[in-house]
Amino acid sequence: MMAYLKKIDSLSDKVQIEVIGKSVESRQIPAVMLSEDKVFGSCRGVKPVVLIFATQHGDEPSGKEAALILIRELATGSLQDVLKELDVFIVPLVNPDGAAKDTRRNANDMDLNRNHVVLSEPESLALHTLFLKWMPEVVVDVHESNCMSNRWLRLGYRKNAEEMFDCVSNLNISPAILKFSMDVVVPEVEQLVKADGFTFHRYIVGGPPEERRIRHSTTNINDGRQSTGIYNTFSFILEGQKYSGSVDNIERRTAGQISAITAFLKTIAKYREKVLSVARPARQKLLEQRSSGEDVVHIQMDYVADPERKTTTMYPLYDVNSQKKFEKELGNYTPLVKIKKSIKKPIAYIFSKNERRLIELLSRHQIEMYCLKKDAKLKVEEYKILSLIPITEEDKRGEDVEVKVQTKDVTVEDGSVVVFLRQRAGNLIPLLLEPQSNWGICTERSGRKYHFRQYLKEGRQYPILRLMQPVELGLKKCERN
Repeated sequence: MMAYLKKIDSLSDKVQIEVIGKSVESRQIPAVMLSEDKVFGSCRGVKPVVLIFATQHGDEPSGKEAALILIRELATGSLQDVLKELDVFIVPLVNPDGAAKDTRRNANDMDLNRNHVVLSEPESLALHTLFLKWMPEVVVDVHESNCMSNRWLRLGYRKNAEEMFDCVSNLNISPAILKFSMDVVVPEVEQLVKADGFTFHRYIVGGPPEERRIRHSTTNINDGRQSTGIYNTFSFILEGQKYSGSVDNIERRTAGQISAITAFLKTIAKYREKVLSVARPARQKLLEQRSSGEDVVHIQMDYVADPERKTTTMYPLYDVNSQKKFEKELGNYTPLVKIKKSIKKPIAYIFSKNERRLIELLSRHQIEMYCLKKDAKLKVEEYKILSLIPITEEDKRGEDVEVKVQTKDVTVEDGSVVVFLRQRAGNLIPLLLEPQSNWGICTERSGRKYHFRQYLKEGRQYPILRLMQPVELGLKKCERN
């Protein structure tokens, strides 16, 4: 792969290759920058930057194969005109160790697409470091979905769409981004993919409806799409069709991925002015100072049924007995995202300088932190953990954290860490730090050793305080680890 990329680089002045990191087993992770301008990103005023990354899961190779072909076509072939409207980053292989072994996970046995909260793995950290350096307005995360699910096959049929595509769904992301993505981008990509002769459906998971509900994936910021979308990014997921074997029908699968990614790039290029006019004000809003109570953050949500749309039509499905494609109305359909719990955003969060693990995690997200220069008497909100109640959300087991909120005057010690929400990660920070968040540091599901489980002991005061009103503080910038 590296030799192939270097060859393309030698043939085109539109290409730059940057190694953004190394895998657990020290394989290189390249990012390819494609632009017709002398300096990549030098025309940000009129050209969005698009980030495409593939193969977080090592046994999903068609995304990588498609990415490599698209790099060639953008640099020297039929897609060069796209670069008149866009600058494009492509990371063709996020998980080279998993790809070498044909396994989903990386060499540390971590699912990289469940590692976007803790960023413990070098591969996911490299990807986020790239994203945060450039803050692309548009992102697509390329995967494959195994159509040979035993749950479906037991009932004699299976999903058979060659390409499934969807946008962000976490309701903390700008409503304008959600609306334009759903109303314009997804339908136009569908139209172009179908015109190329490939079958298409909006991305669904779960089912079959006779046994389990159908929903449109997840609102979880712990996956690639939502974790970049939470910065008010036009972020999407593409799922190609995969069979039980990684290379079964690989040529057709790769062609489908090429069609879908090309359709996506052409659609974003067509609407580049709209993309910029929506994304940039939404991001600027995160940098504005607001008083407590003016903003809320949604920390729990789940998919629910739509009384006006109880089924979804899916074509094609595939009858394993007759070996024919057919169309069916699928019930048990839950397409709407419902907010289950919202809270007022604080001005800032405050915690002890001794919480080194937490400081390291926030540093990996490049979240700005300040330290108190001296002791300060402050009025804050403090949580007391009352109980943990087992629940199921998005068909996964979890826990609902019950808390009691206390407003009190406290003396915060010299050196304590202050994290203001007036920064580009302003949507992300409360989702990480709130104890009741579905996706926070205490509740994320990547692995026990990464949980901040000790924060949730019943009867204990939660160690992260909420500053609710503006106050003058003596501060200095904390150095990131």
